[in-house]
Amino acid sequence: MVLIAITIYLIAIPLLITLLNRKSSIFKKIGAIPILYLLGIGFHQIVPFDHYISTQPLYDFEEKISGITLLLAIPLLLFSINIKEELRQNKNILTSLLIALVSLLLATISGFFLFKEEVRDIAKTTGMLTGLYSGGTPNLAAIKSALNVNAAKMVLIVSYDFVIGAGLILFFITGAKYIFRFFLPTPSTEQMSVEAHEDLEDETNIYDRDKWKEMAYAFLISLFIVISSVAIGKLFSNTTGSIITILSATSLSIIAGQIPRINKLKGSFALGMLFILIFSFAIANMADFSSMQEIKNPALFQLMAWVIGCYITTHFILAYLFQDEADKTMVSMVAFTYSPVMVPIVCVALKNRKVLVYGITFGLFGYLIGNYLGILIASLLSMVV
Repeated sequence: MVLIAITIYLIAIPLLITLLNRKSSIFKKIGAIPILYLLGIGFHQIVPFDHYISTQPLYDFEEKISGITLLLAIPLLLFSINIKEELRQNKNILTSLLIALVSLLLATISGFFLFKEEVRDIAKTTGMLTGLYSGGTPNLAAIKSALNVNAAKMVLIVSYDFVIGAGLILFFITGAKYIFRFFLPTPSTEQMSVEAHEDLEDETNIYDRDKWKEMAYAFLISLFIVISSVAIGKLFSNTTGSIITILSATSLSIIAGQIPRINKLKGSFALGMLFILIFSFAIANMADFSSMQEIKNPALFQLMAWVIGCYITTHFILAYLFQDEADKTMVSMVAFTYSPVMVPIVCVALKNRKVLVYGITFGLFGYLIGNYLGILIASLLSMVV
């Protein structure tokens, strides 16, 4: 009974926030995910579920909920990206993507060598951070599952990332535009096809009844991909199987997304984002900031601060050398490090809606390659230590 109540709680709060996000301009400006993270962390201290169920089973159950919602979200998010079409509309996105990847790899690999004597499981940690800063928390969780990393470590990384990210997002929505626009070319007047991405503009628009039928189709396809991926993973050992499951889900979703009928399903991205919101809320409910005070070695926090600082700095320098546009550089940084859902917030701050689709597309490429890249980096670096 308690587990049913927890499940309803983990689903109901994100649904309520999506509704408030549509009704309230204040909620919309702040964004659903930051609100859910704050609520999750706050409710973790208030909602007394651990009075009715011991801490470890509760922790395990919340981890299982977050894992299921993540697996269901991956296909739904990737269905909406048509690789050929996005490359045609944003011809320079490959250059920007290469700049972001080079900057990220320089940051994570240098962090590996700087902190390899201080951080436990440094290779796996570096792989997780590579995924985190190329697609956000969903990629982090996917790589964590693929590499069989202890859930407590992911929770700690999420907690640290929340602290670091809060300051970084505040910078991007306040003073960053003045710095970036001073050094980098100002936005162009090119027209971008927003109509083709109408579902991406509002990541919480699940209340349009005209889309429910197609969202149901998208959900069933996603469920089929998840079940197939899990079945494929079961053919391998426990360690290898989890990797195969994640990569299979990602690959099958990419392939499905190139089928026009699936690619154009209305509301698939919004439904995927709902699962991401549930995932985010569940993860935030697991975050325990008291554990941060108990860490004897702050090396993990220092590693994360180094990676994000080095990435932003290197990306900015390369953008200056290649003369990338200021606003596109900002949204690409945010989309890469904090997923596409943060892009609309930055676009509002920039007062430039033309880069919305660019930023979301950039972030979707991060979702697309983050799982592969993080697992690859972890595997290669494990040979060094």
